[in-house]
Amino acid sequence: TRDVARFAASAPLVKLFSYYYSAIAFYVHDVIVMHVTVLIPYLLAMLALVGLDHRFNNYEAQPLSLFALLPLLLSLMTAVPALCMVLVERGPRRALSFLLGMAITASPV
Repeated sequence: TRDVARFAASAPLVKLFSYYYSAIAFYVHDVIVMHVTVLIPYLLAMLALVGLDHRFNNYEAQPLSLFALLPLLLSLMTAVPALCMVLVERGPRRALSFLLGMAITASPV
């Protein structure tokens, strides 16, 4: 609409990113995360069927195996856009506090 065009022309780039994430990008990001979450089991099954799963996971309890890192990767995919928005708008100290609060409450999970 014209209101959005006027706002986009007058606002600085940082505020435009915040507006973009609070409007449509939030939903686009959630759709991408949900599709990746659904796609991962199929990709792991395909790796097992083809016989390439041993290259990514040797089925031993290791802290850096693919299966151990999947929840961390999905949590990071969920937390990074909000963390970047807080970092840009409020600074690194508030962003660190925000990240700590997200980790304590396990909100990206």
